[in-house]
Amino acid sequence: SITGQKTVENRENPAAENEFTFGWFTEDDEPVMTDDNDYIVTSGGKQLTASTQEGGDFTLNTPMYTQENIGEIYTYYVKEIVPTTQDPSITYDTDAIEVTVAITDAGNGKLNVSVTTPDLNDNDVLAFENIYNASGTWVPRAQKTVTGREDVPSIFTFKLYDKEGKEIDEATNNGSTITFDAITYGLEDAGKEFEYIV
Repeated sequence: SITGQKTVENRENPAAENEFTFGWFTEDDEPVMTDDNDYIVTSGGKQLTASTQEGGDFTLNTPMYTQENIGEIYTYYVKEIVPTTQDPSITYDTDAIEVTVAITDAGNGKLNVSVTTPDLNDNDVLAFENIYNASGTWVPRAQKTVTGREDVPSIFTFKLYDKEGKEIDEATNNGSTITFDAITYGLEDAGKEFEYIV
């Protein structure tokens, strides 16, 4: 098996249990498929995967091997499996980390399965990082009333300014309602207060 760590940049909460999933892939970027006992199959089967534990750690088991595999060296890639229905607030890590699996005879009726990562140091875990992106919008609205007559659309013009007096938008009345364009806020705006003048 091999261990990894998932972090989520810009988010206070770490990766949750079963929030992100990882799997083995071939050099041709095909998922490594196994049977119910985790032996590799050439057709059908299921993908050998692992999901995060609370905090972001995950452990991905290697496929099972038999005596026929002794002396073989396999190259795989570990990748995050992006869900079909993606979280729009998450930018998923697309890295593919190379892993080499060497099969030798342990001499006691068992196989020795040696797992190495050519591009990492010996004590490094597989590190994947997603990016959290929060955003929201607010539509500024105002009311205009004229006493003594019915509301007439588009005869009054209003401007929206920030607190420094910079013009942001301009709108005319629709009946008694004035609607400005939506203002979008990003994660960098969290905790801030904004003042506007109409």
